[in-house]
Amino acid sequence: MRIESLIKSALIIPLVLSLSCSKENENPVGSIESSSHTIVIQPESMDGEDTYIFFGSNFEINDRNYSGKNTLRVSYYYYNDDESEDIRRSLLPIPDFSEVPDNFVLESANFSLYGEVSYREDIPSIVLKEITSSWNGYNTNWDNQPSIGGFNYDVKTPNVISGWTHWNVVDLVKRQLRNSGFIHGIELVCLEEESPKDEYGVDVGYIAYSSNEIDNIDRRPKWTLGGYLE
Repeated sequence: MRIESLIKSALIIPLVLSLSCSKENENPVGSIESSSHTIVIQPESMDGEDTYIFFGSNFEINDRNYSGKNTLRVSYYYYNDDESEDIRRSLLPIPDFSEVPDNFVLESANFSLYGEVSYREDIPSIVLKEITSSWNGYNTNWDNQPSIGGFNYDVKTPNVISGWTHWNVVDLVKRQLRNSGFIHGIELVCLEEESPKDEYGVDVGYIAYSSNEIDNIDRRPKWTLGGYLE
């Protein structure tokens, strides 16, 4: 299964720091221990588990599937002369976090993608949304895309031409930990899709993010959870 294979192939790196008072008679009550814990989940190649979808007003390409590619693309163009649009959105699976210890208290969570900005006038702002219905990366396209929630978890405008973008997803991960499998994935959308259109149109170019398929493992999508063990 998709979620099971993601967890099995994930690279999970725990870092545990502990402090204790061990000098004799220094602490008559006993030792005091504290620990911090970081879990990084970064999948191996999933052969098409993530994908992007493409809508073009002037192109008959809305039924194409783009899984198995090295990049995920997010973009938005609006042409005011004929009110046509070109839209790209990226969809990625979400782990069920079954490897997270039961006594782990979550304090922070980031979802990270490595990307390169290719823009014309403005750099797009990318919002992260949750996917609320089932989907399959192998055959998902614009015409049969899954439903997404209306809540924007985080909005990021990359400030570098190339590098990592990090979204705060602590609320999303908390919900997934409480109700495993409730969230079916995440979708990255240009915020400009929801912006008012004017006579000049909207042309923010696109961002190409590294997918699970890229050869450079270090640049694949990753989840970083921070907290402590009770």
